[in-house]
This record gives sequence, structure tokens and C-alpha cells, in this order.
Amino acid sequence: MTRRTRLSDRKLAALTAVHNLHIHRPTAAERFFGRTHPALFEQILLRVPLPPRPRRRNCSI
Repeated sequence: MTRRTRLSDRKLAALTAVHNLHIHRPTAAERFFGRTHPALFEQILLRVPLPPRPRRRNCSI
């Protein structure tokens, strides 16, 4: 297959995973259990701490 993009294989795989999670098609588990999965990005925001603010630079050089 000829690639028409300059994205690396790793980045293309990551973007494909995000795309597949973003589009909404019921999975087999959702159909079986009758409920949806929690939203991916909301779960990430709840579980991953935000990085601290950068330190202020000392400009007295």
C-alpha cells in the first residue's frame, strides 16, 4: 500500500486510535451490557494530574 502521508507509523496509529474512540458506534460490550463506556478524554482529565506551572526565569544575566 502506498502511503500518502508523511506521518510516522506511530503517530498514524495514535491518531487512528483517537479517531476510533471518537466516532460512536456501539461496541459488542455496549450492546451486550446495555450501557456505554465512560468518555475517554473526561476520564483522562480526572486521572492524570496537570503539570505544574513552569518556573519563572531569572533574567539577571
